[in-house]
Amino acid sequence: MSEWLTTGQIIDRLKIGQIAESESGDLVEWAPQTGDLRFAPSGDKFRKNEHSRRMNKVYLNERWRIQPKYVSFGEAMIAHSKKKTVTYHHNDELRYRFEHSLDTGQFKELSSDNLCLHELIEGKWTIEE
Repeated sequence: MSEWLTTGQIIDRLKIGQIAESESGDLVEWAPQTGDLRFAPSGDKFRKNEHSRRMNKVYLNERWRIQPKYVSFGEAMIAHSKKKTVTYHHNDELRYRFEHSLDTGQFKELSSDNLCLHELIEGKWTIEE
């Protein structure tokens, strides 16, 4: 998972299409259609009418983490073939990062950790931008 960020840092770093979650479970995103910063309290979802909550003092002292955008195994392999770095997220502690510039032997460590093909194909992958 990514590092904890202040509200100011999340405003600076969050990109359209990304969602961040606070320590208390609130969500924040840049609205794709309007570019507005939208907040959703814990347990709520972003409102479809684009009128989600605005910034208020409750959010000023929150800490946030950008949620990873997971992709399929196939998408990750296509990105890797296009010289992008991909990461397989087995669980919160165990991740494997594959850089295109490194030799192909980097995939060998997956077999030494007893991961099966099904876990890789059905697992969570991210692509570094």
